[in-house]
Amino acid sequence: MGKTAAWYDEAQTLFVREGHSLAEISRRVGVSATTLSKWKAKGDWERLRKRYLASEKHFALGLAELKNKLLNLALADEDPDPQKVYALAKIMAASQPYTNRELKKLEEDEKEKRSPEQLKELLQETLQRYYGIDVV
Repeated sequence: MGKTAAWYDEAQTLFVREGHSLAEISRRVGVSATTLSKWKAKGDWERLRKRYLASEKHFALGLAELKNKLLNLALADEDPDPQKVYALAKIMAASQPYTNRELKKLEEDEKEKRSPEQLKELLQETLQRYYGIDVV
């Protein structure tokens, strides 16, 4: 694989899976924003990103549902089953990338100078969507 193909693959991954902007990818990969824009259009990266995010959201919602069920089972027992606790710990660890991604979105939103009320609403929405936690 040549340098250009490697840069293309890295840039596509950064855009589609990690949600980076073209400007940030340009800085990280060392490819011009113009070239990245052409690659993005030719490779239909926007469609790929939407499809990836939809599948990730579906997975994250299922993971949150399973995590909540296991948490309720573990909390219901006075003497929790070690296997249930272990399964819950593994699911919590698996959900960490989604948590990190949402925290990054919150940091980016903070840079946009959103009001505290807007940030609180965004946090509540994130907790509800990905973790099934209702914050009042």
